[in-house]
Amino acid sequence: MKEYFEKISDPRQQAKVDYSLHEVIIMTICAVISGCEIWEDIVDFCRVKESLFKDKLNILLENGVASHDTFQRVFQLIRPVRKLLRAIFLSLLFLDRISGKPPEIRLPRKIRYANYARKN
Repeated sequence: MKEYFEKISDPRQQAKVDYSLHEVIIMTICAVISGCEIWEDIVDFCRVKESLFKDKLNILLENGVASHDTFQRVFQLIRPVRKLLRAIFLSLLFLDRISGKPPEIRLPRKIRYANYARKN
């Protein structure tokens, strides 16, 4: 996953950077997928899952998990590249690893019938 996010240039002053851009992005995506909605929740999630990030995703976290202010500042700085982030995220989310094609997305039966019932 790291190689996808290395395409995004880091607008921060490199001498002042304590947290890798791709690490902040990957941790944020994992937290949001898990239901976090605000920066404080994202940081709490990342602190709880810190060993998972290190062991399974090979994220170094040399300086630990960043503060919620740092997460927020990073995403404010990369705002112009949101379309690229969205494209990368969707390609990761929907890419079938075997065929290389997006998988067929089907709603579970209960949801399909619930939506049908609301329309009629």
